[in-house]
Amino acid sequence: MSWNQVGKVPSGNVQRKDEWPPWLVLAHHDCLDCVQEIPGPKYHARIVEYLSSVRGLTQFKSDEIAWCSSALNFWMKTTNYPHTDSPLARSWMTVGREAVIPKEGDIAVFFDKRNDVHGHVGIYIMHSDNQKRILVLGGNQGDEVCYLWMPVDGANLFLKSIRTLDIYPA
Repeated sequence: MSWNQVGKVPSGNVQRKDEWPPWLVLAHHDCLDCVQEIPGPKYHARIVEYLSSVRGLTQFKSDEIAWCSSALNFWMKTTNYPHTDSPLARSWMTVGREAVIPKEGDIAVFFDKRNDVHGHVGIYIMHSDNQKRILVLGGNQGDEVCYLWMPVDGANLFLKSIRTLDIYPA
């Protein structure tokens, strides 16, 4: 796996982009557009769109809150695919089914070891060669939309499930 450090865009052992599911394409474009939090009282308009796409987040004053699930909901809803309408990462355990062989575009759900409510969710890209990390494209990863190598069993988060949608072919 090689990296374009400027845009944090992977190249190498990934599918051709014309084979990506539509939500992955949309997320990839948000990564290229450098969607990221703005410190202080200002906020990124795209993150506000993410937050506005889920139930229960009508009264937010900043983009400096957890928004990984909101971003994924926005991408899935915008492309007319199943979504949860929830700001909680764990809500994605109800979408699709457990992937037997994960593929690009599947949903990676992480649980927090310290808290039963918190977690993280993003779009699965690939496993590392040693299977100890996965490459995830998601929101609120270092306060931005980006590709990030995440440990399968990290200090705070662990990979609970990779969910696949039966409606998207392998």
